[in-house]
Amino acid sequence: MAGFLSGLVAAVLGVDGGELLITALGFEPVDAGPLSNARYLEPAGEINIHFGLFLGRGTSAVPAWIKAA
Repeated sequence: MAGFLSGLVAAVLGVDGGELLITALGFEPVDAGPLSNARYLEPAGEINIHFGLFLGRGTSAVPAWIKAA
């Protein structure tokens, strides 16, 4: 699963600190760019919750963020 870094995490913890925190929690760190991009992450989380809770996919339903070659 992915854990997203934004400009705020980089400013508070430093990029390395944010990556270490996300890795320690068991996620793969993904740089989401500047803090202004955080507004796009919340709807992605909301659709994931909708699939899991309201469409019967359960808690194991997670999107796969695939890096294009």
